[in-house]
Parts: sequence; C-alpha cells; structure tokens
Amino acid sequence: MDSDILELLKNENLINLEQVFYSALEAGKLQIAQRIFQINPNVMKNHNSMETTFRYVCGRLCRLDIAQWMLQVSKERGQEINISFNNEEEFRSACEAGRIDIAQWLQSLKPDLYEIEYDENGKYIGYKIRGKKYDLL
Repeated sequence: MDSDILELLKNENLINLEQVFYSALEAGKLQIAQRIFQINPNVMKNHNSMETTFRYVCGRLCRLDIAQWMLQVSKERGQEINISFNNEEEFRSACEAGRIDIAQWLQSLKPDLYEIEYDENGKYIGYKIRGKKYDLL
C-alpha cells in the first residue's frame, strides 16, 4: 500500500493532494488517508472540507472508525469539528440510517443533548435532541 501512495504522491500531475485525501476518506479508505496525512499533515488545513467530509462519513458512509479518527485529529490540530452543525445533522443522520454505533458514540460526546430511545425489548425506536422527539416512521 505504501508504495502505491508514494507513487501517487510523486506524480507530477497530481494537482491537489487534499482532494485525494478527502476522496480516500469518502471512499472509506482510512489507511490511505492516514498515510497521506502522515506524509503531509497540511491536507487537513481546510476546516470546511473537514467538516463536510465528517458529515458524509457519519451520515452516509456510516464509518465510525473514520469519524473517530477525524474528530481526534481535528482536536489535536485545534480545529475541532462542530458535531452540532445543521441542527445536529450527524446524530440525526446516524439515527435515521440505523447506525446506532455512530449515534451512541456521538451521544457519548454530548450526553446532555442526545437521547437514544429503545422499546421494552431493547429495540431502537427513536431519538431526542433538546426535548424534540424524532420517531422512526
């Protein structure tokens, strides 16, 4: 894998390493993205791209490992991702996609804000945000 990445990075036609980095994340290729970041940490300098990709990773790609890594790196760089963006979009999207693992992780970050609801059998039935209830249809 490293030799493929190094060849890609040496390519004179590569215009935007940042684009390759975010494309790797959006494709679910965490190891490739991590290696690119290791070689050039400046690929995460665009905070807007980082937040947009984080929303995609949580809501559509549903990759907890990538979301956790992105949030950790953003905190370490002093550019923490806003997980409350767009009326708690990441949490809502994870719940609506049935990705309770992601929803539970986000809930652990904001336990006073997010609530996941289960029926008496332990089956997921909905979620609440600041007193607003969202039920499964």
